[in-house]
Amino acid sequence: LEPYTQSLELNPRDARTWHRRGLALGHLDRLAEAARHFAKAEELTESSPDAGRLADFVNALVGLGRFEDAGDKTQKALSLPDISDDVLGNLAYTWRAVATALRGAVGQRKHADEDASLAERWAAAVEA
Repeated sequence: LEPYTQSLELNPRDARTWHRRGLALGHLDRLAEAARHFAKAEELTESSPDAGRLADFVNALVGLGRFEDAGDKTQKALSLPDISDDVLGNLAYTWRAVATALRGAVGQRKHADEDASLAERWAAAVEA
């Protein structure tokens, strides 16, 4: 993480470094921090959003159980004209995995059924 920290100290407006540090934090299972870094990268690239970066943001938000926020980022990614098949596949896989996991948690987790339905709707939207 240190090289990213140093880079951001030199150039705090470098969206790519914010995103990469978010990826590193996500790999360390520090999802809340990763999500904050992805949010900063998105803020810095508001005029030219990137679907791949948004998909990474979705993964962090899903990991935090922030399904509504993840759905908003998914919608934003789907609205971009240059979204690649790889990004679509990533998003579809994420939402299908969430739906499957939540369906298994029905009765054990509050709102699992509603969250699973939401995840299934997003998976279908991505796959359409």
